[in-house]
Amino acid sequence: MQYIVPTSIGDSMLVSSSVPETDYGEWFAGAVYAADQYVIRSSMHSVYKRVVAGNTTTPPEQDAINWVRVGPTNRWAMFDRVVGTKTAATAPALDQDAVITVTLKPGLVRGLALLDLDVDGLTVEMVASGETVYRRDLDPLGSLEDVDNWWDYFFDAIKRRNLLVLTDLPPYADAEITLTFRGRGAISIGSCIVGRAYSLGNVLVNASTGITDYSVKSRDEFGAVTLAERPFNKRMSLPIILDTAQVDAFVSRLSAVRATPVVWIASTTKSSLVIYGFYKDWSITIPGRVKSTLSMEIEGLV
Repeated sequence: MQYIVPTSIGDSMLVSSSVPETDYGEWFAGAVYAADQYVIRSSMHSVYKRVVAGNTTTPPEQDAINWVRVGPTNRWAMFDRVVGTKTAATAPALDQDAVITVTLKPGLVRGLALLDLDVDGLTVEMVASGETVYRRDLDPLGSLEDVDNWWDYFFDAIKRRNLLVLTDLPPYADAEITLTFRGRGAISIGSCIVGRAYSLGNVLVNASTGITDYSVKSRDEFGAVTLAERPFNKRMSLPIILDTAQVDAFVSRLSAVRATPVVWIASTTKSSLVIYGFYKDWSITIPGRVKSTLSMEIEGLV
């Protein structure tokens, strides 16, 4: 069992991005704006919408009466650590791939999680002191985790993995990490999370996973059912065995992330056992001097 504590990506850590920050026109003090007109504040990496027509010299982030924040700009959506926002790009021509390339310098990190992916392939490369110290070419289309028979293998629609996690990045504090995403048509990345990776011991075989569905199912007086599809979030219950000598360290680490969404990784090969969220509850049973058991209930943001 591992988890990644996200590092907050700021301007100094984003070395470069191929995604322009030109979603809308830049806000200009004193300009007259129509109701529902959109602008960006590149200094805030945010998109704002005008509530009522008019002009003010107060920046949108300080003027909640006339402006409402819509969300991050396209360039920064993948780094805002919020579920539901995406950085997207479209292929320039039918015979060309869409490509997004970003270079980060996040400091000492060991883990990388890419969530809500819609790409055909990607490359992760780490360069330290001019030398390539890590490189992985990953293919979300190569996953067969949703295929359990030959009919589906040959005739079912191709399914992409929508998340990928790595916990083996080498520990270079001054390294630059370049991520290159590729795909036909349109591609998008929901969340790019880098941070320190920690181990919590070994997950026992009777782990469980599932979802909580917020869709509404209602039945009228004649028995007809109406379904209103709404979001759902993942959840899992994990029994973990750990060394009794490390109990105090684990208590300290888990307490430190009690109000922080992190990436929980019970398996690097099964997407259903990777959740970006928080723990609802945990407890440690200490039956002896050698081994102890940690029980966790984890709930996803989505």
